[in-house]
Amino acid sequence: KEGYEINNDFILTESLSGTSLDRPMLNKLKDGAREKKINMLIALVPDRLFRPKEKRDSLNYLNLIADFLDYGCEVKFVKSSRVGGDFGGLIDHLHSISENY
Repeated sequence: KEGYEINNDFILTESLSGTSLDRPMLNKLKDGAREKKINMLIALVPDRLFRPKEKRDSLNYLNLIADFLDYGCEVKFVKSSRVGGDFGGLIDHLHSISENY
């Protein structure tokens, strides 16, 4: 619909909890971004990537998004309008922790 070229090796679903950063499919996505095999990550909603379990985990969410961006991989969400830059990261962060309280 948007004209993206889809790398079928990176259409991933996972049954593990989003509260862990050590998940096989998430690791595959990070490796793909680091190796420049993907340049855009599209997730349904922000908490599909990582859902902070405790308040201290929220920084891990911001770091995860920052890692993808540092690898040159844009991050988009289907059901969330992500604002770019640091402000967008803050909005994503607030959204992800507000769903847990």
